[in-house]
Amino acid sequence: MTNHVDEAGMIPFRLPMDIEYLVIDQLADDKHSLASCSLVCSAWLNTSRTNLFRTIIIQSPVHEDNHFSDFLLFLQGRDEGSSGPLTLIANSVREFKIRGFCLSALTEFPMNLLHAYLAVLPKLEHLSLSQLCLVDHSAAFPDQHLTVRPLKTLTIKYCESKPYDDPRHVFEVMQLFSSIGFLTVDGTWKAPLPVRLNSRLRSGPRVSGLKCGLGAPAATALFDQLRSSRSLTRLAHVVVRLDEDCNTTVTPAFLDEAGPNIRHLELNMDYSFDINGVIEEVPSIRLCTCTKLQLLTLWVYCMHDYLYHYDRTLVNWFGSFFRAHRQLLDRDVPSLSALREIEFKIYPGGQVALDIFPRVTELAADWEEMESTLLKLPSLEFVKYAFLPGWVQLPQEAEEMIAGCIRGRLPSICASRRVEVVFHSKTMSDATYNIGISREIKY
Repeated sequence: MTNHVDEAGMIPFRLPMDIEYLVIDQLADDKHSLASCSLVCSAWLNTSRTNLFRTIIIQSPVHEDNHFSDFLLFLQGRDEGSSGPLTLIANSVREFKIRGFCLSALTEFPMNLLHAYLAVLPKLEHLSLSQLCLVDHSAAFPDQHLTVRPLKTLTIKYCESKPYDDPRHVFEVMQLFSSIGFLTVDGTWKAPLPVRLNSRLRSGPRVSGLKCGLGAPAATALFDQLRSSRSLTRLAHVVVRLDEDCNTTVTPAFLDEAGPNIRHLELNMDYSFDINGVIEEVPSIRLCTCTKLQLLTLWVYCMHDYLYHYDRTLVNWFGSFFRAHRQLLDRDVPSLSALREIEFKIYPGGQVALDIFPRVTELAADWEEMESTLLKLPSLEFVKYAFLPGWVQLPQEAEEMIAGCIRGRLPSICASRRVEVVFHSKTMSDATYNIGISREIKY
C-alpha cells in the first residue's frame, strides 16, 4: 500500500478494511458511538450503519395505521417532493420488529404492506409481528412479487386476523419463506377452523425449531403444515405451552411423531387455579419417543397476583408442579438415556420466591422422590433452577438462603452432578450459585 504525504507533511495511515470492520463491530451495542463513527469518513459509514440499523423496531401509536406506511416510504427512499433517496439503511437491516397497539382492538396491518416491507429489506434474517390484526390486501399498497427466501427466526405473537375465527393470514405469513430456523407462533383461535384453511397448508416452509402457543384447533393445523413440509420429524428445539387452550389432546400425538429428533424440549405447564390440574393432565404427556433429548426445560408458572397472599395455596401449587415433573420423568426414564441437562424455570422469582420457596422445600417427600428420579437418569450431568425476574430484586442473603434450601433437599445430586441456582434480573447481572460439583458440560 502506497502512502502519500499530505499538505501538512503527514502520512495518512489506513487500516485494512477487515480490521476496521472488526474494531467498529465491537461497538455493536453502543448506538451513540456508532453514530459518531458513521460521521468520521465515508469508509466507516457502511460498517457503522450495518450495526446501527441492524435491528429496527416500529410501533404504531394508538391506531395510527399510516405510521407503518410512512416508515415504508422512508426505507424505500421515497417521499413526496423528494428528488433523491432519503436513506440507504434498508440493506443494513437484519432484524425487523413490527408492533401494533392493543386497546379495544388490535392495529390492522394489510398483508401486502408486509410484502412491501419484505421487498425492501433484502438481507432480513429475523422478523417479529406482535399485537397486529392481519387483514386482506389494501388498495393503498401495490402487490409485490416476492421471491421465497429463508428466514432465521419468525415470531408471530398476540396477533389475530379477520374474520376472527380464521387464522389464514398467519399461515400465509409463514408461507412467504422457504425455511424458518425457529418459528414462534401464538394466538387465540379456539373455534373450529374453516374447512377451506386446509387447502392452504400444503406449501409450508421447512422449520427447524418451534415454539407453539396456539389453541388446540390452530395447533393441529400448524402441525399438519409442518408434517406436509416434512418438518415435523426434523424439529430439534421445541417449546410447547400446555394449558386449557392448547390442551393435552394435541400435544401427545405431536410429541410421538416429532420426539425422535428433538434435542431441546421446553414444556410450559401453565394452569389456572386448579392445583390438581397438572397432576391429572400429565399422564397423557409421554417422552418415550424423545430418545435423543439432551436438554429438558420444565416451567413452574404462577400468573395470578392475588394468590401471593395465600401462602398455603402457593406452596401446594408449587408442590403440584414438582410432582407433575417427577411423574413425567419417572415414567419414561428408559427412553431418556441421552438426557444431560434439566432446567427448572420458576416464575415469578423475587419476593414470591423468598416468601414461598423455602416452604416448598419443606415438602420432604416430594423432593426425595424427585432426587431419586434424577439419579436414575444415566447421562444427567447438570441440574439448574432458574428464578425469572420478579417485581422485587432479592438481596444476596435471600438468594443464598434459597440456594441453600435446594442444596439441602438434593444432597446426592449436588454431590455427584453440577447444580446451579440462577436468579435472573431485569436491572443487574444474573446471580449464579454453584451448589454441586464443578464440571463443564460439553456437547
